[in-house]
Amino acid sequence: MFELAEAKGLVLLEAFHYRWITEEDSIKNMEAIESVYAKSGLGSRPKSSYVPSSSV
Repeated sequence: MFELAEAKGLVLLEAFHYRWITEEDSIKNMEAIESVYAKSGLGSRPKSSYVPSSSV
């Protein structure tokens, strides 16, 4: 299942019994969390410099 998710560009969540989450949904979730941080006065979380290695 995890290989299929990776091949399709999806995130597989075990806690939700293999519920498929699209990349777009993941981005929307991150934007919502950022909005909560901003509205609470905490500001943005530190940006990561992580860059995944290409699997060729």
